[in-house]
Order: sequence, then structure tokens, then C-alpha cells
Amino acid sequence: MILGLFTKYKGNTIHELVDRFYIDYYTIMEERRKEISDNIESLKNSGLGEEVLQYLERCGVLAAEIKNHLDYRIGTLLPYMHELGRKSAEGHNCATCSGGCHVGHSAKIAELSLSHASIKNTLEGLRGLEPVAAEDITGIGIETIQDEIQFMENALAELYYLEQEVLVPKLREAQRRINANG
Repeated sequence: MILGLFTKYKGNTIHELVDRFYIDYYTIMEERRKEISDNIESLKNSGLGEEVLQYLERCGVLAAEIKNHLDYRIGTLLPYMHELGRKSAEGHNCATCSGGCHVGHSAKIAELSLSHASIKNTLEGLRGLEPVAAEDITGIGIETIQDEIQFMENALAELYYLEQEVLVPKLREAQRRINANG
């Protein structure tokens, strides 16, 4: 499966990756994350046992972490990818541009690396989340949350892999092509 993902995305340009990641991952993950949060809120005051409430609380914390990861990608990473892709396609040269290129190219890769470290922590949290025993949840809708958490774990792991193995090398190559120094 991982090889299939790599093959599916490796030939894409930065602009194509922006579109594909946004459609294939960011929007879908945000919709599912919102469903998790909404379901948690609807269940919090329904007279559930302490173990179930603790499970819901952990799910809520992880959903908030995922939101932070997605907000960074949509608000910071995607605009940078657009700009870098445009500059690369236009043959921009940061070493000679009159604007002085204050983009902070190196900082963008460093930010992404920090985000990847944070994603690894979130993935550990997702993987360490023990589902509540079936007898504790029958008929109250937590099964849906557990399914959504599993989906998020899989999607986040795929995204982490794709960004590490496809996106970061493409960003570095584009930075090299435009002589980005800082």
C-alpha cells in the first residue's frame, strides 16, 4: 500500500501536490475530525461511565492535535508550496531578485520537520488509545468515534509518509532551483 501511495504522488509537481493533498487528505481529514468532535460533544452529557468519558476526553485531545496539524498545513504550508512552485516554474533566482526574498525558505522546512515530530507524537497517542470495551458502548454511538479515530490514524500515517518521502524532497529541489538561501 505504501509503495502504491509513493507511486501515485511521486511524479506530481508541487502545484499538483498542493491540490492532491488538499483534496485527498486535508479536507477529508478535517471533515472527519469535525465529526469526531461533534460526536464527542453529543455524548459527553449522556450519563456514560467514567471509563467511557475518559476515552472521549483522550479522543478530543487527539482531535484537537489533528486540527492543529491541518490548520498549519492549510494556513502556512499550502500557501508556501504555491509560492515556491510558482517561483520555481517562473525561473526565479533568490540570489539576484530585487525584492530580497524574505520568505525564509529554510525556516519552512524546519517548521515542517517540527510538525512531523508533532505528528509522530499524535500517531503514538492514536495508536495507544485503547478502545472502550464493547459492552460499555453498545448502542450509544462510540463505535462511530472509534471508527473515525482508526481512519484518522491511517490517514495521518499516510500523510506523514507522503510528506517525508515525496513533499520534502520536492520542496528542497525547488528551493535549490531558485537558489533559496534563507
